[in-house]
Amino acid sequence: METSIQLGSEARWASRMLSATPSPSGLKVTEPPSSDVLESAAEALDGAPFVGDDIGDALRGAGEGSGGEVQDLGRGGAGAAHDLADLLGLVVFGLPAALLLLWAVPPRVRRVRRLNAAARVLALPSEERRRLVAMRAAFSLPYGALLAYTRDPLGDLEAGRYDALVRAELDQAGLRPPPQ
Repeated sequence: METSIQLGSEARWASRMLSATPSPSGLKVTEPPSSDVLESAAEALDGAPFVGDDIGDALRGAGEGSGGEVQDLGRGGAGAAHDLADLLGLVVFGLPAALLLLWAVPPRVRRVRRLNAAARVLALPSEERRRLVAMRAAFSLPYGALLAYTRDPLGDLEAGRYDALVRAELDQAGLRPPPQ
């Protein structure tokens, strides 16, 4: 009775080894029986007639010679697979992401600096600055763009009505008008 129980556990281990089952972290590989399990199976078979001693000796030899080495090789292979997965993740995601950042971030930083400099210049509103910004808008923006803000851009400049021209120049530069 004891012999069949021991052999049954060995058969279950063999069937688990042949059918690795998926788990959340990848394949779950069950560990081979320890040398203690093989030793107890060998002791159970020692008393069997005709071949008991030979099978027992073979099980003892299997437990001594390969159990620890197979476990170490399995763990080493799993560790190497995880290292390879980390490296592939870095190459497939990290490298393109870094290149994209190197391509996209510097122009944005330059634009933010330009906008901050323009905002500082326009932060101290004076009538002379407003006139200069209105002149810049009247002389540099396309006439069609100015017509979206005022009917007579040059007439407004001549009459001292700078609000529409200043708003046009600020919109063109990507700035909001300063609070009044």
